[in-house]
Amino acid sequence: MEGELNYASIVFKANKPSTSKAKREEETVYDDVKVQGNTADLNTDTQDEKPPSFSPSFPLVLVCWLIFLVIMALRFYFTSLISDNMAKLRENQTANDSLRRVLSDQTVLIGDLRQNNSILTSESQQLQMEKSALERQVEKLRRERTELSLTRTQRILDAYCPKTGDKEERQCNPCQEGWLLSPSKSSCYLVITTNNFNEWKTWEEAGEDCRQRNADLVVIENGHEQEFIQEIRQESTHDSSYSYWIGLRRTSGVWKWVNGSDLTEK
Repeated sequence: MEGELNYASIVFKANKPSTSKAKREEETVYDDVKVQGNTADLNTDTQDEKPPSFSPSFPLVLVCWLIFLVIMALRFYFTSLISDNMAKLRENQTANDSLRRVLSDQTVLIGDLRQNNSILTSESQQLQMEKSALERQVEKLRRERTELSLTRTQRILDAYCPKTGDKEERQCNPCQEGWLLSPSKSSCYLVITTNNFNEWKTWEEAGEDCRQRNADLVVIENGHEQEFIQEIRQESTHDSSYSYWIGLRRTSGVWKWVNGSDLTEK
């Protein structure tokens, strides 16, 4: 076709080594050749038509694409790996926070237990001291009771078996001094009278006075005993206005003797 231009490039290179003042490469000279009609190459051997071939830059593009795909694959892999690691890290962080809270709660609980233990230890020591004091008091009361029992026994012994003579021999009697022996010789009786109104006693006070004498208010078991009591009452005082307490009392509507037996008609 007319007007079509083809360009050919020719490069000339020098074989001599470069000098310090010379350039490293010779200048490249380009010569443009304009041909009308069909294109003619300088070399007549290349007049035959060449088969189509790939551009020299195609392998480079292919390598770049492969590198790009590898980079994208690595990016996707590492992105997924980092995401999984971050998820695991968040889970571990959550677990660590839970463990810290549990540890904090356990620390508070241990502190409370130690405080309670300290309080219980103090209370235990206080109770131990009180126990020791009570044991000493019980021992003291036991000794006093023993001494009282011995004193009471001695008093009873002296009352029933008073000492006579210089040899301090004892002569025992069935009743204490001032007491009256029943006809059956099974019981001793004491009638206490007083003209002083302030010395009169209630039923409870009279019973306590008898117990202090190692006795109790009288329990009338039969008619003979009742007649004997009436006789000694008359002998003790001639004033019929005097009254005496006996061991009979009404409790919850029932008459009972101080020994627990019920009142019966005989």
